[in-house]
Amino acid sequence: LHLSIRRQRQMCIRDSDQAALYAYILETRHYLAAAASRMCPSVSPGIGLSPISLMLSRHALEEWDHAQFFNEALELIGCSGDMVRLARPLPATLEWIHLSRQIAAMGELVSAACSGFMEHSSVEQEAVLGWHELLVGHNLLSRKATDKVLGHFSTDIQYGHSDNWKKAVRTQDCYPCLLYTSPSPRDQRG
Repeated sequence: LHLSIRRQRQMCIRDSDQAALYAYILETRHYLAAAASRMCPSVSPGIGLSPISLMLSRHALEEWDHAQFFNEALELIGCSGDMVRLARPLPATLEWIHLSRQIAAMGELVSAACSGFMEHSSVEQEAVLGWHELLVGHNLLSRKATDKVLGHFSTDIQYGHSDNWKKAVRTQDCYPCLLYTSPSPRDQRG
């Protein structure tokens, strides 16, 4: 009886974790589906096609189909394409989309910096891959669905999106500064 209750408790925990994970996948899909809406305000003022504007244009074009990775994962876990399209983003996801759009409209350098920082998790490849293996290992997500999600991760790595902020900064007339280091205790004496 004790094992049965414990097993039921584990199943409830797993089911609630799985529901949260599925919601995360759906919300990520909504965010990625809004790529053009949230990214293009940074490009439109740059009709002169500065190096940053060209990079941001290329990035927006590279993101156009990234929601598809998550559409396919959602299909594999039982959410039909019609269901996904009818599902509205959570208010927090909509706010994130609107904030991203507002940041993009602030200017190309700001947009590139924020975009690069948001994509920066791809440099933590071991952690990202380990987390996805954990999902499969705990039966929270099938291998096939995980592979679909990781397809997006791999594509962003291939495109080098995490380096966009560095590329943007390098196009600016930046001047090196001396790094300030606090004096050692020995230097402070006498």
